[in-house]
Amino acid sequence: MPHADPADRAREPNAGAFVEIDGFRCYAPAMAREFTDYPSEGFEVTAEVEASSFWCRSRNRILRQVVERYTDRSRRLAMLEIGCGIGGVIAELRHISNLSLTASEVYVQGLQYARSRFPDVDFIQLDQHFKPFKSQLVREALNYAIDRNAIVKLAYQGHATPGASFMPYKMEFFDSGLQPYPYDPAKAKQLLAQAGYPHGFNTFLITVSGDVAGQAEAVVVKSELAAVGINVSIQSYELLTAYDKEDNGHSQMGERYWTNDIIDPDEVATFGADCKGGANAFNSYWCSTQASSLVNQARAERSNATRQQMYGQIQQIVYQQSPFVVIDYSPYRYGVGDWVHGFHATPLGNYDLSLETLTVSSH
Repeated sequence: MPHADPADRAREPNAGAFVEIDGFRCYAPAMAREFTDYPSEGFEVTAEVEASSFWCRSRNRILRQVVERYTDRSRRLAMLEIGCGIGGVIAELRHISNLSLTASEVYVQGLQYARSRFPDVDFIQLDQHFKPFKSQLVREALNYAIDRNAIVKLAYQGHATPGASFMPYKMEFFDSGLQPYPYDPAKAKQLLAQAGYPHGFNTFLITVSGDVAGQAEAVVVKSELAAVGINVSIQSYELLTAYDKEDNGHSQMGERYWTNDIIDPDEVATFGADCKGGANAFNSYWCSTQASSLVNQARAERSNATRQQMYGQIQQIVYQQSPFVVIDYSPYRYGVGDWVHGFHATPLGNYDLSLETLTVSSH
């Protein structure tokens, strides 16, 4: 999907011909904003149809195979998709390393929806072995102390969405009614005082070395928590060491993210909201008997309407009790060498049979 920056503007021969709206270049801005002849729920309906349509899935895979097998992979290629819809083709092709993708659509709302499909959930894990994080007031204070918009701007150049629910954005039963905690340092200080920490406390935040977005996020978190009296030391480790510390109760704060391997919320709810689900509520060691009970009831329930109510309650409980601080819903990020050909991740963030068919050139 097209996104503009000042450098792009300088290179455009007709730089004055477009207007930026939410980071998109709009050459017909009035029409781009109009959005009057397509229902607002149309994108979700289209996504559901695409996910279950053999024709749509086959079309996307054939296009990927054509690009991978019949184009010159040693050259940088550019592709323009006119009428990207909800981004299905872009999602299929975006992991081809030598392909530069641009998508166009009439309405900005369509581009916004395509950009938001199935991102990661970035959050800060709060280990309740550390005394201050046992207090719900402290955990709530952290939510008010962090400016999610600043992190989205600095770490992702605006290409992420401030987070509220712990579930992946737009997945089944996602509660779009939850709103990110507002940035309110005064409220954060008030809550810390009520919790018995009027002057804050010292803590540390584990990050993964080499994660550029994560390091940028950590800098913002450190600065903003300092403003409410919480002194954060950033500790960077290679990925396996960082995760080992966070997974085994040797953390205080830790940058983490998750996706969902299936579109049903049972997996992420079991992992993140059920303290008896095998992961200690994603190693926060927080426990809500009500949330755990709802997770198990929802798994056995056959009525989608009832399940939606249950998962809505689960999201509300996690939102209010804040066992972790949900930061944003970000685009997928991972590294792959340009000598690896034919590898890609699915829109749910996991790998498919391309692992068995990828090729590796000399390097």
